[in-house]
Amino acid sequence: MEWLEIELQKPDELPELLKYYKMKISKALDSNDFTAAKKAISDFKKVSLDRENLIDLMIL
Repeated sequence: MEWLEIELQKPDELPELLKYYKMKISKALDSNDFTAAKKAISDFKKVSLDRENLIDLMIL
């Protein structure tokens, strides 16, 4: 449900959104929790249609 709360925010908050998901993915990868990292990327896909930032998250 976390992604739904973010989706309801203003669309101009993309930089904060990207920063949030980068931090979430970094923490998941640091603890070798690849499922959580994959879920964070999936949640970002639901929230944002911006492909450049999606690719940025995927190669983090």
